[in-house]
Amino acid sequence: MEGAHITLRQWVQAFYSMCSHKKGVSALQLQRNLGLHSYQSAWYLAHRIRLSTKQYPLASKLQGVVEVDETYVGGKPRKGKKDANETLLRASGVVAPKKRQ
Repeated sequence: MEGAHITLRQWVQAFYSMCSHKKGVSALQLQRNLGLHSYQSAWYLAHRIRLSTKQYPLASKLQGVVEVDETYVGGKPRKGKKDANETLLRASGVVAPKKRQ
């Protein structure tokens, strides 16, 4: 990664973005979100991430049945509560079932 134009932070942000959006993310959207200067860099980044999810060892981790649940904690503050937590927190949980012997 030394001397690369795409920083490690941008790789991680792109990976998170592609995995968290239900319908995926286009290369053009990645370019806008990450502040990349060229579409080619965003396209390369998107294709490398897609390729990595198909190859070992990550592909073996993405097989089988996995249960995922998410919830939002917090919300709008109530009237008269000045010291209440005003931030909305998104929490996700992943549970992988045990393998049967």
